[in-house]
Amino acid sequence: MKYRIEEIDDAYNDQRLIKLQQQTLPGDWPIVPTKDTTFWIAFAGRQPVAFASLSALPQERNSGHLSRCGVLKAHRGKGLQKQLIRVRIAKAKEEGYTHVVSDTQPWNAASINALLACDFRSYRPKKPWMAPGTNYWCRKV
Repeated sequence: MKYRIEEIDDAYNDQRLIKLQQQTLPGDWPIVPTKDTTFWIAFAGRQPVAFASLSALPQERNSGHLSRCGVLKAHRGKGLQKQLIRVRIAKAKEEGYTHVVSDTQPWNAASINALLACDFRSYRPKKPWMAPGTNYWCRKV
């Protein structure tokens, strides 16, 4: 299936992002857009099926954070998460970041494998920002 990925202009008021968040990551905290966050929605035809974000990461100099990604169950396993990673890497390069980083929980094999497939490597941040046990990933842009 071919997906169309669009950058979202007004994430503060985009109800599609809120709905996708609830459907794909029901246990996570709500999306809180900031001025330093860019969001994308992936579409299958006209149907929103996934979202992702990139934000500045103050803990790591010149780094963008692949902070959020959710894909509806019916569209998982089709390479969409990797497409969203690549879109965010391109935006990070455009924004002048030298690295992109992400974090995953140890049980999230799908996200770990997508990051590895996109040339991310495990690393230890100087100042971890997530709960103990979190895996951290980094890639040069």
